[in-house]
Amino acid sequence: MSEQETYESDESVNTDDMNELLANKPTYDTGGVERSSKKEKVKVNLKDSDIVIKKPKSKKSKEVVQEVESETVNEIVEPVVIEKEVKPKTKKPRSEKQIAAFEALRQRQMLKKEENLKIKEAKALEESKKKPGRPKTKEIIHKVTEKIIYMIPNKDGQYEPVKNPKLKLTKKELQREENLKKLEEEEVSIGHKLLKKRNGSQDMRSKKTRSQAQIDASKKLVEANKKRAEERKKNKKNELKEIISEEVKDSMIDVVTKPIQQVKKERAERKPVITQEQQDAYNFKQHKNLFC
Repeated sequence: MSEQETYESDESVNTDDMNELLANKPTYDTGGVERSSKKEKVKVNLKDSDIVIKKPKSKKSKEVVQEVESETVNEIVEPVVIEKEVKPKTKKPRSEKQIAAFEALRQRQMLKKEENLKIKEAKALEESKKKPGRPKTKEIIHKVTEKIIYMIPNKDGQYEPVKNPKLKLTKKELQREENLKKLEEEEVSIGHKLLKKRNGSQDMRSKKTRSQAQIDASKKLVEANKKRAEERKKNKKNELKEIISEEVKDSMIDVVTKPIQQVKKERAERKPVITQEQQDAYNFKQHKNLFC
């Protein structure tokens, strides 16, 4: 095949043909359509339309449950009512005491009502007797009260004021005063105060009365103590005499047997030796006492 044949057989479009196609190409409006957010509901008759609407499949299992028709019978069941035997309540007859008390209560109530009626009638009469208008002013009466002060002599011979004095003393009060006088005389004779009761007499707990057995026992105790004290004194005297006699005997023997130098040394050792510190402390104390 030649090159011309291959060119003719090619399906490509020439430039002239391309320009013709572009010139005859239809134009479209690319402008936007006015849209609104409002949605309008449009009724569509599905009977006349050829659109087929598929129902969504249910999520339930694909198994089909066979419906079994069961005959239902409407039966009315009447409830069984069991009637209980209601025993009639029988009131106990009232006793004679109860009847008498009820009658007494009734009589008291009747009397109270009558009294209340009488009081009301009396009030109504008083109100009817009152004259109209303001009441007249009453005369003011000034009461004079006298203040009486009673003065009664005291133990010291002075007078004291008393609010409610008793002009006549009772028998107990007179007895109490006599007991107090006797008690004061005993206190003066003894020299110390004694306990007293409400009636003014002496309380025996303050009076130290000893029995005869206690007195005899105390006498024996005193004699025994004296004997012991005398024996102690005699023993002390005898011990001192023995010590002195022994020391004298020892000193005589030492003087006769020991030389004089040895005796002097022993005497010097027996004397208390005062150190320098003790001497300084003593002197300081003396100076301090002098200047203080």
